[in-house]
Amino acid sequence: MILYLFAILPPFLVAYATTGWLLRGEVATLQRRLLQIGLSCLLSLGVSAAFFWGWLTVFGAPTTAYFITEVGINLLLAASLAIYSWRTGLPAATTITAASKPSLLLAGCTAILAVVVGLTVYNFCAANPDGGWDAWDNWNSKARYIYRDPANWEKVTSDHFELPDYPPLLPMANARIWTWQGSDQRWVSCLTSIIFTVGIATTLTGAVGIVRSANQGLLALLLFLGWDNLSFWSSSQYADLPLAGCMLAAVICLLFSWRETPHREIEFGWIFLSGTFASLSACLKNEGLVFVAVYFITSGVILLQQAGLRTAASKISIALLGAAAGLSVLAWFKLSLAPSTHLLAEQDLSTLQKLSDWSRHQIVVAGIWQQIISHAFLLLLVMPLAFIFWGKSKSQTLAVRWVLAVLLLMSGFYYAAYIVTPYDLRWHVINSVDRLALQLWPLALLAFALAVKSPAEVMAEAPATRSVQSPVILQTT
Repeated sequence: MILYLFAILPPFLVAYATTGWLLRGEVATLQRRLLQIGLSCLLSLGVSAAFFWGWLTVFGAPTTAYFITEVGINLLLAASLAIYSWRTGLPAATTITAASKPSLLLAGCTAILAVVVGLTVYNFCAANPDGGWDAWDNWNSKARYIYRDPANWEKVTSDHFELPDYPPLLPMANARIWTWQGSDQRWVSCLTSIIFTVGIATTLTGAVGIVRSANQGLLALLLFLGWDNLSFWSSSQYADLPLAGCMLAAVICLLFSWRETPHREIEFGWIFLSGTFASLSACLKNEGLVFVAVYFITSGVILLQQAGLRTAASKISIALLGAAAGLSVLAWFKLSLAPSTHLLAEQDLSTLQKLSDWSRHQIVVAGIWQQIISHAFLLLLVMPLAFIFWGKSKSQTLAVRWVLAVLLLMSGFYYAAYIVTPYDLRWHVINSVDRLALQLWPLALLAFALAVKSPAEVMAEAPATRSVQSPVILQTT
């Protein structure tokens, strides 16, 4: 256990210090701490795994030099951040507002649900320490092969493994920890999956709590925990939740770069970090590559409309710089090692016939509707009811527009992939639509929490206080 902590704590503490530096000037509330913890969980696991992947690619099997180098990089980053923070100082934090104080009733309900979900996850992990079928057959099998034969890790792209074209960032994360430990203990992959889940929950709660209110953040967390299959997916050790977490973090970091700040380095830091998370999503699953394209296209259009060509190009360049290392390793993997993606390689003239085949559209729509009824009907019912009774907030219009654009384009790609799939369509939809929905669910909750009015806003707009307006949090220049 000590070696496990030594493997995960140093990168986590560096990530925590980095996000703390970006959040300097914010009130030291619980929401800020939650956001720091969430981003640090996702960032430390992702970046350390990417570094391990890069080391295997360039230098081969890890030796003593690898451990010394990783420790040295962590110490160097920590020292550099400490010196820079000491020289620049910290801006004064604002006072705590009433919006930052959560409702005890809502907090209690959320805590109870979190305990129930946590116990269920523990039971699932105890019964299935190797995770679900895909984890045992694909993700964890690759991780064990990489750990046991790191000099020949490229063989995970052979036909002996399922999904050989998928990027191996998640297997690299577990293989790295096993390398530090010296043994491939089964509980490590369970904890990795749980840490990613905790990262999503705390990132979503903290970000919404800072931008909107503590109660709004708790509402988003309550809906996230209420997803019917969350306990299963959190313990299944698949790559879908890590992917959802990195996509959510990329969007949130870019949104935070739009907040008013007199410190340009903080704005640029959020953009850089956003690009890093976008590249990590691409290194987790092929769907992440789609997200990278959607991320840069939509954010570029928004920035171009709001800030002009020169500013938009500057900020997109910073995001690309943050994504450069991860995308470079991924490009080498895709071009040199991985076979062609089956979904693309099997396309031919019949693709046009599939697109125009109305029966295929009916099967996809029916499969999506069945998943909604089975797993998320009550949750999705809450959202329109909230808009009906509380109304739409106008304080985050630009942010909501961008998140909805990302969701719409990602959903459109997933839908088109089903229509042209070379696999049996019914089988493909039944066995994957819930995973794709899970990938987008945190982003959907973020859009909902930003768009709907909070009870505090509704009360503030009562006739006696109609003149009170909600503050605008984000700026676009």
